[in-house]
Amino acid sequence: MASPMKSDFLAGSHMKLPKIGIAAAVAVVASIVIYLALSNFFEFKNDESQSIKEYPDNTRFMRFTHGKQLSKAGEDLAGSEPYLIHNGKLKELVIFAPEHLQEFHRKDANSHYKPENMNMGDYAGQLLGQCVGQLGGTKWKLARSHMDPEFSYRASRSMMKRFSQEIDSWSSVREPNQKEHPERCVCAGCEEAVQGSVPEVHRDQHLWRDVHTMNELHEKIIFVAFLNKRVMSKWYNKLPTAEKRLMDSFQTQWKAFNLAQIKLAREVPSSQCYIQEYLISL
Repeated sequence: MASPMKSDFLAGSHMKLPKIGIAAAVAVVASIVIYLALSNFFEFKNDESQSIKEYPDNTRFMRFTHGKQLSKAGEDLAGSEPYLIHNGKLKELVIFAPEHLQEFHRKDANSHYKPENMNMGDYAGQLLGQCVGQLGGTKWKLARSHMDPEFSYRASRSMMKRFSQEIDSWSSVREPNQKEHPERCVCAGCEEAVQGSVPEVHRDQHLWRDVHTMNELHEKIIFVAFLNKRVMSKWYNKLPTAEKRLMDSFQTQWKAFNLAQIKLAREVPSSQCYIQEYLISL
């Protein structure tokens, strides 16, 4: 039989600990709710302790569909100063002038990080993949070390002769009824310019068909990523949904296409393949 002291202890433990646990849980939940509520009303200030102006509407979609109008609205709102926009519940700072960038890099550039998936959700992140715009830190520097040389001033100058030839070829294209149908002349010229810049070994109808098919699929995925809020969730994207099947199909085709191009680049002479030249440079 338990002693009175032990009985009192057990009784006290069964009565008090649950109350303490419940109180702690309530306090944590309340603090989270209060934090989330206050975060929407928190004012961001500049170096002069002045509130940074905020564009009131959600810009998640209109930044892509009405970018020019949004920029004009931001200018009307804040003039030449940076301003905040809303991406759902998140706030993002818009900097758009050279002096903004100078100030950003001069002071606290290292204190900022790139938002995961550009704040567009998991589905958009799958579409973006490991693009330079998604990367940060050492991975970003590594990617830039490979990409920057191809876009340097020296590399650009080396392409001037080739671009000049392609422009001449494009402008020499003539359609029978170009005055009545100028759009046909432009389309024909663009097609000629593209095909003229690709080696004969790459002018494969299957290749162009694959690219066209993937482009149509890519447009559907972009539409889903931007307009369907459900696919922002990583957990939703694990379910066997139509959106997941769409993404899986694109990823499979994209991988196969790139592997085929790498295989082709290794098989043909380097003088006929720009892809191989790039692989060698890496």
